[in-house]
Amino acid sequence: MKPGDIGHTLSQGEDVLGVLVIEEGLVVQRTGGISDSLANYFVKMVNVGLSSQLVEEEQFQTMNINYPIPRYSYTIAMAGKRIYVVKKSMPSHSDDDDEPNS
Repeated sequence: MKPGDIGHTLSQGEDVLGVLVIEEGLVVQRTGGISDSLANYFVKMVNVGLSSQLVEEEQFQTMNINYPIPRYSYTIAMAGKRIYVVKKSMPSHSDDDDEPNS
C-alpha cells in the first residue's frame, strides 16, 4: 500500500494486524493476518447488496463489527467503490473479570 492511500492510513494503528481491500467483489490488497477463508467471508458479506450501493464521491464511512473470534475485532470502512476491512487486536478479557468479588 502506498503512503496517502486509505488502506495505508488504516494500517497505521498500533493495534492493527491486517488490512483487506475489496473492490467490485475482488480482493485487490491484503496485508498480514487475514486468512484466505476470512477474506472470502468478507467478500461474500459485502457483496450482498452493499458494494452495489457505493458511489465514487461517497463520503468515507465506517462501522464496527465484533466477531466471536477471541482477541480480534474487525472494522469495515467504505470509500468510493472500495471496501476496507481492518483486523485489530483486542485487549485480553478473562471470564474471571465478570465474577463478583467474594
